Amino acid sequence: MARYNRPYQDGDAESINHLYESITGTRRSLPEYEWEWLETWDGPGSIWLEFDDSRRQGDQLICQYSLIPTPMSFWGETVLAGKTENCMSHLEFRGKGNYFYHEKKYFEEAKHKYQAFFTTTGNVAKGAPGKLRMKLGYRPFGVWVVFSYWLTQQALTHELISHVPERLQQWGKVSMFIAGMIARLILRLTKTNQPDSRYSFHTYSDASAPYQQFEDLWTNVASDYGVSIDRSEKYLRWRLEKNPYLAHEFVTISEGYQLLGYLVFTVQEDTCQVVDLIVSDARTDLGSQLLQRLTHISRERDYGKIKFNTSNKNKILKQVFKQAKFINYSEVFKFRKQEPAPAEIELFVYLSEGVQKEQNVWDEENWYITDMFKEGRPYTRRPIE
Repeated sequence: MARYNRPYQDGDAESINHLYESITGTRRSLPEYEWEWLETWDGPGSIWLEFDDSRRQGDQLICQYSLIPTPMSFWGETVLAGKTENCMSHLEFRGKGNYFYHEKKYFEEAKHKYQAFFTTTGNVAKGAPGKLRMKLGYRPFGVWVVFSYWLTQQALTHELISHVPERLQQWGKVSMFIAGMIARLILRLTKTNQPDSRYSFHTYSDASAPYQQFEDLWTNVASDYGVSIDRSEKYLRWRLEKNPYLAHEFVTISEGYQLLGYLVFTVQEDTCQVVDLIVSDARTDLGSQLLQRLTHISRERDYGKIKFNTSNKNKILKQVFKQAKFINYSEVFKFRKQEPAPAEIELFVYLSEGVQKEQNVWDEENWYITDMFKEGRPYTRRPIE
């Protein structure tokens, strides 16, 4: 076999998208590919490929290791991180150990550019990506959980029924009746008040959002959020405004002329998905006010529910959700042991010695994790990686 490795070159997009479609079943357009890999906020991403030229033309790409440049803030100090994304192995070469050596080789090269590395899909393929990264020195670092707020009895009843064990499906009408009663009780207990009248709220689209103000706010509060994505105007415009997959909206909270915080959300079908939430001094009351405002917007638009993905140990957001009466969806519908199994862990992190000077950097409670850590593609798609 005539195999060879090399970095990305112009013209490789067609082979990459062919391999991507053969694995995911999803056809990716050239603008979607260019946004994610060639025209990021920091220029092209890092891509290393392996080919086998003994295969038929158009199907010679067999491995891809790739990193999206991502700015990360460690208590207000910005470093460049590499987010592993679209790391692929041809279906005919799975399980043969070929991919690991490909990534290992270029991971060492990538360390010259990136000071940190992370992946958010370590639990796919029975945890194989996470296990591979642990062999490279990554640490398993967290389980994603979903906090939800249901807006209609119909949406919550449907959610409850979808979790009824199969052996009880024969009691369909009884199950529906019980689920409806539970849904009414939950909606009554989680009813929110009108947002505080001393604050003003504004809603923006991607194109009209005041990104420079968001950066200014973040600059002042970054140290309060410990470890998180660095929210510069340049990065936010790429990740949100220029995103070809999703349209975003923004809700801001102000007192007088002072911006106190913002919330980013996107909508798919009847679900309002919160992408990010930042407030002055990490004040949980302000975060709760933004979520309450979002619930009123969502009711006016007849959405069924609001969802917010985060890590299971996010101390700031746990308080925000409690005040806003959001429920941990993951605990309601899924029994979880105190210590998650390796295949459940979705976040794996590698940090160079240069960013390990904070003694609490490996304490998960010091990480502020929202969907800004994720890939920015539709939530109905399951990422490869």
